[in-house]
Amino acid sequence: MKTLTKTASILALLNHVPGCSSYNSVSEKNRVFFNSAAEAEQAGFRKAKRCS
Repeated sequence: MKTLTKTASILALLNHVPGCSSYNSVSEKNRVFFNSAAEAEQAGFRKAKRCS
């Protein structure tokens, strides 16, 4: 399963996972896909608070 991530601001890299309320609202141009949450974390993304 791929994990959708996006940059929310210059200072924050947020990881939005399937089922998260904001998952589908990520702009197409801001989408980056990873194969796992761990892979996203290694790239500097953190889980969005809305997805906790």
